[in-house]
Amino acid sequence: MAKALFFDFFGVVGCEITSIWFRHHGITSGIGEIRQELFAKMDSGEITEDENYQLLSKRVGIPAETIKEEWRSMFFVNEELIKAIDELRKTHRTYILSNAASTYLKELIKRYDLARHFDGIYISAEMGKIKPFPEFYQHVLDDLGLEASEAVMTDDNAKNIEGAIKTGLNGIVFKNAEQYLKELSKID
Repeated sequence: MAKALFFDFFGVVGCEITSIWFRHHGITSGIGEIRQELFAKMDSGEITEDENYQLLSKRVGIPAETIKEEWRSMFFVNEELIKAIDELRKTHRTYILSNAASTYLKELIKRYDLARHFDGIYISAEMGKIKPFPEFYQHVLDDLGLEASEAVMTDDNAKNIEGAIKTGLNGIVFKNAEQYLKELSKID
């Protein structure tokens, strides 16, 4: 049985806000490039959340303050998964492992009172390491005193799961809470 369950935040615990935001504004081209150039820098702590909004604003022609407000207003929590996590906490430790800007993620966690569902939170911008790189996962494992085989990473991004598996963790590509619990039962 796994000792720890790791959950991505955006796309698992809550919605993947960037996809929703781009779709809302009808932006279909250059998204991959924007994710690589801007979001990866923000997630690794190279630029701040506000600097990211300024740069994104220049790329898409929407005021930075509007982007910031929309990202906060469009977010929602995956309540079905949160219920499952609460049950799993009876037998497992649970952690958020997220590629994110620290201020934004912490604000959402506080607003939706999500910290009470997890034993800890690891944010890439604070660590200076991002998923899917093994250094990210190894940092968390070392910090928790766990062997890789004692943890299961859940993420909606298959590349992040590939990185977790390369590090020795078990991994589940997340689709929904029901699918997650079925996959977990095969591993755990």
